Amino acid sequence: MDFYTVLQQALSDDSQKRNQAEQILLNAQEVNFAGFLQTVATELANEQREPAFRRLAGVILKNSLVGKSIEKKNILAQKWLSIEAATRGQIKGIVISTLGSTVREARNQAAQVIARIALIELPVNQWPELIPSLLSNMTASPPLSEFIRQSTLETLGYICEEIPPDVVRDKVNLILTAIVQGMRKENGSVDVILAATNALINALEFIRVNFTNENERNYIMLVVCETAEFPDTRIRTTAFESLARIAMLYYEFLQPYMSKIFDLTINAIKNDSEDVALQAVEFWSSICEEEINITEENDNLEPDQQKPFFNLIKNVLKYLTPALLDSLKKQDENADEEDWNLAMAAGNCLSLIATTVGDEVVQQVLPFIQQNFTSTQWRECESAITAFGSIMEGVTTQTIAPIIAQAMPGLVQYLQNQNMMVRDTAVWTITKISINHPQVFEGVIQPIVTSLSNILSSEPRVAARVCWAFNNIAKQFFAYRLKNTSPFSSFFQGLCTLLITTSERDDDTGSNLRACAYEAINSLIENSALDVDNLLCDLCKHFIHKFETSFSKQILSNDDREDLFELQGLICGTFTVLTNRLEDKIVPFTDKILENCIKVLTNTMNVQEEALITLGAIANVIGKNFEPYLTPVMAIILSGLTSWQESNTCLMAVGVLSHIISAVSSSILPLSESIMKALFLAIQNTNLDKSLKPAIISCIGDIILVNGIKLDQYLNVIMQLITQASQTTVDLNDLDQVEYLNSLHTSVLETLTSIIQSLRETNTIQLFEQYSQFTLAFASHILINDKYNEETNKAAVGAIGDLASGLGNIPQIKSQLQNVQLMGYLDKLIKDDSLAADVAAWAISTIQKLN
Repeated sequence: MDFYTVLQQALSDDSQKRNQAEQILLNAQEVNFAGFLQTVATELANEQREPAFRRLAGVILKNSLVGKSIEKKNILAQKWLSIEAATRGQIKGIVISTLGSTVREARNQAAQVIARIALIELPVNQWPELIPSLLSNMTASPPLSEFIRQSTLETLGYICEEIPPDVVRDKVNLILTAIVQGMRKENGSVDVILAATNALINALEFIRVNFTNENERNYIMLVVCETAEFPDTRIRTTAFESLARIAMLYYEFLQPYMSKIFDLTINAIKNDSEDVALQAVEFWSSICEEEINITEENDNLEPDQQKPFFNLIKNVLKYLTPALLDSLKKQDENADEEDWNLAMAAGNCLSLIATTVGDEVVQQVLPFIQQNFTSTQWRECESAITAFGSIMEGVTTQTIAPIIAQAMPGLVQYLQNQNMMVRDTAVWTITKISINHPQVFEGVIQPIVTSLSNILSSEPRVAARVCWAFNNIAKQFFAYRLKNTSPFSSFFQGLCTLLITTSERDDDTGSNLRACAYEAINSLIENSALDVDNLLCDLCKHFIHKFETSFSKQILSNDDREDLFELQGLICGTFTVLTNRLEDKIVPFTDKILENCIKVLTNTMNVQEEALITLGAIANVIGKNFEPYLTPVMAIILSGLTSWQESNTCLMAVGVLSHIISAVSSSILPLSESIMKALFLAIQNTNLDKSLKPAIISCIGDIILVNGIKLDQYLNVIMQLITQASQTTVDLNDLDQVEYLNSLHTSVLETLTSIIQSLRETNTIQLFEQYSQFTLAFASHILINDKYNEETNKAAVGAIGDLASGLGNIPQIKSQLQNVQLMGYLDKLIKDDSLAADVAAWAISTIQKLN
């Protein structure tokens, strides 16, 4: 079968033919990867083929070079790089030639494929001619075709979107020049200008050096502002998106351009199409977010270290706010809940403004609310309610409380309004009040709960919003949790009954109503007082019955199966909340809950995370009474530990395992060998998500502390794993990576402490002597590195103190422990009153007592 025929089958309506074609493609890829890519590239470039087939060829080619996981990406990258350079050059040449195709789909796919190859080759210093070649497409004289220039700019945009900045740092000026030239209206081509403007968004992160140069910055801003006035709506939309991105990245440089940007954005918000207006609003939202972030950062900095702050929002407050308020009236009553439109964007921006300027927003918004709140036109009253709710998060209770008191009767009345959007927004605003101003809210709880309860039978969208309201209202009574009673106790039974009924409605088509109802029930349970404990036990009985009957539900389709999985997951979630809240009082129900959780986990992987969490919660409560379930549960957990591709499931399995070890203690010993083996295999697997490593190392530490564990047979392997983990390095400029490093190294240090304590208990501490120097060196490294947080420092000090207790009398170790520099680090932690201060004081005392 020739390749074109295979592509035809891959696009067939016949699923059997599609599956056959997919298998042929997979086999061809495995048998001769380079030849397969050449064939696919040729189909992409073939001007005689239909656009659909060329698009498919491009998708196949792109997917052959990139995987969803980091591991898969790396494997495919190496596979590509292993192809002979000449063959790779031929494939790249075919794809590059497609940039000039007259077929839009082919050009776009070619741009994406080139970017994919660039992401593989440029970081390893290959394909150096790519960027100059692309730039020559933009600077050629006479100009190349519009098709080539457009697709070239798309390619540059795709490359900039994902390439690490360091890789193209020496070519940034050339890339920026090509993009900005492409944006100039003199080009005359709408598609080229649009592609260039899109490319700029992706390139903005690379051009900080250019933005610090006033002349270059002026030119960039001139071109962007010109583009924001271009006749084509798509280009104006993208230009405002660029401005929003510039606001996020280069706030400190924006002040000289704000007059022009203000005029452009206000005009767009008031007069332009919704797509353009929405992006203009997003610009101001970005400014708000930056000023909020800068304010928070500056509060923790000395005056001479603070970032520039220009009060851009405060300066335009009285001009920007009216435009946003008018936009609130442009609601789309047919919009889906997931849709993002101008009215929603305006409300979000208004909320950010309130957070940015605080009480000053009230005088700007209040006249609008007063004018429209009682209007008989639904758009006007709904916009007033939205405006009121939007400012709740930023203003002080002292300022807003009198206004809330005046508005609350009207808000409660609007819960019965004929218009669904008015009811929905009234619920939302009442909830925002309860979250941000609970002191005001508590005094009017009775009429609000009653009115909200009355509309739980409304349309699914409104009912879901009411569930969200009850979820948040219940949280405001957290202070009464486990107290004898609560102002909310009298509503508990009635609300749970209504919410259970709501969860069983069958008319929801997209509001996630059932899940919202369960979340509200869980919040009621979690924040309840002791006087509803009997009702909580009744809920246990209800949900056990619901759990048991769920297994007999008739499954006729995949939708039925997914619906069942969701239901069982929600029930497991509620059992977890009930267990944590009732503690010992849950014991009479645990056998039934555990039996059904095990049944779920045995029958399907789809509810595994929720059911595993429930098992862990129950194990924490019943302790050694969990022993009868160890065998079936451990079989499930060991299976979860091999689910490396499902990182959440694997993480849950590790977490529950730690809970069970803590609960049953030495009863875990008969299973310890299989557990250790599974954990060792998991952490050494190259496909394991790195985020799982801290949890696995911590779990190993938990097993080590079990009385009776034969640590000596695992010690060398554990120390190899710990040493490898201690050598992990990350980009210290990446906060997420630094957080991961802290988590990983904290788990290493705590496990070292567990090892020392376990060996001391069994009088075999001498086995650790060979690792003492490593432990001290690693712990000292933590203490002198300011990238480590207080939790990691505390773990490091704990390891030092335990080492001193166990092996401190050995002369060489004692001299290292009494090192002046190390003692200075420990003393500083005490003086700084850090989280590690008490542990540091203990460690110093232990070291000073050494003979």
